[in-house]
Amino acid sequence: MKRLLALTCSFAFLLVGCAAGHAVSSSAQSAPAVSPAPAPTASPLPRPTPDDPDEARLLAAVEEASGREMLNHICLDLDGDGAKELFGVCGASDPHSNMVWYCGGDTAECSVVCRAEPELDVCTLEVLNADGENHVAVNRHVGMGTTAFFSILALRDGEVVCLADNQPGNVRMTDAGDIVLYVESYDGAYQAADDLMLLHTVKGTYIFFYGETYKEYGATELTEEEFSQFKNAGDLKAAIEHDLRFDDYDRLEYRYFLRSNGILQVQCDLHDDAGNISFGYYTVRWKGDELEFSPLSDREPGQMAASLSTLDVVY
Repeated sequence: MKRLLALTCSFAFLLVGCAAGHAVSSSAQSAPAVSPAPAPTASPLPRPTPDDPDEARLLAAVEEASGREMLNHICLDLDGDGAKELFGVCGASDPHSNMVWYCGGDTAECSVVCRAEPELDVCTLEVLNADGENHVAVNRHVGMGTTAFFSILALRDGEVVCLADNQPGNVRMTDAGDIVLYVESYDGAYQAADDLMLLHTVKGTYIFFYGETYKEYGATELTEEEFSQFKNAGDLKAAIEHDLRFDDYDRLEYRYFLRSNGILQVQCDLHDDAGNISFGYYTVRWKGDELEFSPLSDREPGQMAASLSTLDVVY
């Protein structure tokens, strides 16, 4: 019988952020003295000027203040006052680090709002819409590594504040409007012969904005009897077993994790006769006593749990 297990490697992420709950302004944190970026060894193609004149104006202002070209940026009306603001990422003096700058709509304030420690060489920005309010997730990661951290910024009375600071994982907003926190581990497979956990995994949990911070939707683990109360529970199991029809296993073990935001994650672990285990789960939606799983999601490697974050948990 072929083994279920394969050792793989992957990339991951790391963030160091702003001071939680502390407003960052030009008076509180002035622009650092930075040396000019090193000259490139070859002439790159010129970067296109943004079509939006406000975006072009803010981008020029923040690059003048920082003395550096922004590697990526977002421009939007963050606080709903009708004026756009800009957040941009640029390299720091350490070539393996970076900084996040903020520029207000009138360009009177351009300042650093997040700094990275050395060796955190990649940073991305993600716009989150939480109950009609725009926030900015700062996801930093290393080019090679296994750890991830994020911060979430908002604008309050013209001041940038941190709603979640230096938390493990990185955050994305889905097309369905969910805010998903992805966390990493090595828990995708168990190799019995060597008593080893193998396979790098990236697992998704769900977070939401509550008052002045972010919290996690905790999962309640259902019994088999509780799961069977869904009208089409048997249909979901049939769909999963059809999806796994080409996998080589001797026993399939189910667990069920129900979140109050309408998400059910179904853990489906494949056991073989040598004691090896392949861990993975499916994500479906639920409403009332019905499950929504057409089409069935991919089986994601890893072990689901009631909570995957260090945020406060709400069940």
